[in-house]
Parts: sequence; structure tokens; C-alpha cells
Amino acid sequence: MIDHRHHFDEQAAQWDKDPKKIERARRTAQLIVDTVQPQGNERVFEFGAGTGLVSQTLAPHVGTLTLADNSHGMREVITQKISAGTLIDAHLSHSDLVGGKLPEEKYDIVVASLVLHHVADVPALMAAFSSILVPGGVACIIELDDAGGKFHAHIDHYDGHDGFKRDSFEQSLLGAGFTEVQFHDAGKIEREDGEYSLFLANALTSKNG
Repeated sequence: MIDHRHHFDEQAAQWDKDPKKIERARRTAQLIVDTVQPQGNERVFEFGAGTGLVSQTLAPHVGTLTLADNSHGMREVITQKISAGTLIDAHLSHSDLVGGKLPEEKYDIVVASLVLHHVADVPALMAAFSSILVPGGVACIIELDDAGGKFHAHIDHYDGHDGFKRDSFEQSLLGAGFTEVQFHDAGKIEREDGEYSLFLANALTSKNG
């Protein structure tokens, strides 16, 4: 993974004080609920969970939540929320999907919200998502549409991805073992330098395993 963890360590304590981040997470989770239509007993794994804002909104609609993040600061906030009961039926995972340390459990839903553009080898991570899902499971990936280099232009020496083209993103998911991909518009990030559109890709695994 492209190592931006120190940036997120520094932001973790203040992350939930930004109403735009809270609202974006709420809308993201609601879109996942609307498009996946969970039954209430699903095992969910959120990769790059940050402070767990998306999982907080998902919690009433699913079964158990497993959260993973490589930022120490974010993990501390998640732990505090679990202890306080803010995150219900949740626990913190110390797996490392990018480093090849996969959880032993299998999940019905994998969620990754605005994480993949920080990852160097995106197809390998997609394959890891596929491998930890049960047959018929779904990976719900929220990402930036291709921003033509503009979204991260303010960050010196940014070495991640500046969004993704949906057609090539779909081909990467199919190449990683998923059998079907459904795209949904997921709103926009509004900044002083413009608006940046988001998508939700629901990637389904084969029901036959």
C-alpha cells in the first residue's frame, strides 16, 4: 500500500468533527443498503475503515462488522467506538490484505470507501477481496471517477491513483475473480477547485464458488 498512514494518523482525532465526512459516509452506507439489500445477518468486512463512519450507518442493517485500517490513529478511534458501544457487533481486525495477511474468516460483504486510490497494486487487492468473500458475496467499492490528475494536484509528489475509469475498473474486477459488476453513481465531493464525482461498484462473486 502506498504509505499515507502518517497523514491519517494525524487526522484521526479530528476526522469525525467534519460534517461533510459524516454525511458522505451516511450516504455511502445508505447507497450500499439500497443496492445490496442486506437481510440483516451478513458478515461485513470494511477495509480501510477509517474511524468506522460507514460501518456505523451499516450496523443496523447487517449482522457483524469487522473493521481494518493500517493507520494506528484510526484503529485507536475504532477501538474507542467499540468500547463505547458506538460501533455495535463490531471488532477490529489486524489483517493486512495488501501485505498478504488475510483473515481466516469469510464474509458476505466487503466494503472499501475511497481507499483503493491509495493502493499501489489495485488488482491484487481486488483479488484479496474476492478471496475472503463467500460464494455469492459482494464487494462494495466506492471510488473517485477519473479526475484527470486534478483531485490530488495539491499534494506534492502524490503517487496514488487520481480516480478510475469505470470500464477499466470493471475489467480489473472481472480479472480478479468477480463474475458481475454493477455501477451506481455515488454523489460528489465538492471543493473550491470543483466537483468530483464518485461511483459505487458492487462486484459479485459466483454463487457456485
